[in-house]
Amino acid sequence: MKPMIALAVLLTAVPAMAQNYTQHDAHEHGVGALNIAMSGDQLAMELTASGADIIGFEYPASSAEEKHAIEEAIAQLSMPLELIRLPSAAQCNLVSAEAHLAGEEHDDHAEEHHDNDAEQHTEFHAEYLFECADIGALQNFAFPYFHIFPKALELAVQIVNDSGALAFAVERAEPQLEL
Repeated sequence: MKPMIALAVLLTAVPAMAQNYTQHDAHEHGVGALNIAMSGDQLAMELTASGADIIGFEYPASSAEEKHAIEEAIAQLSMPLELIRLPSAAQCNLVSAEAHLAGEEHDDHAEEHHDNDAEQHTEFHAEYLFECADIGALQNFAFPYFHIFPKALELAVQIVNDSGALAFAVERAEPQLEL
């Protein structure tokens, strides 16, 4: 249980520690955020992207087609190895994956904060936990994410490990990250 607590602390520290390296608009269409924490044999990831990037709209779903698009996106976001390819040498096994849409049914206070739909911005959130036999082999990542979600243009990636914090911008045109 101690590694999970340490990993949770690292994950919450990612934005603050990497702030010195890069900053981007909190809500910029086309730009998602991926926080990565590595500690011991554990790899944790937190992905956040606007509804516009993932399904093409940010307003609350009303039609059956829109609701289906949300369900499909959550299913896709729940399969991290389809979105982010890890080096096979790291031998990472998925421990848990959770995805949801904030701003609708998962945000009980959305109506308190937004008086009209024009102001409401839904976001998809996903959290992943892996156990890796060789965490040191995590030196490159590929992002099929951009092929799955055509409206996604960039991921602001922030990484925290035992050595410190790093920040990168991974773009659709070059969906690779080398550490």
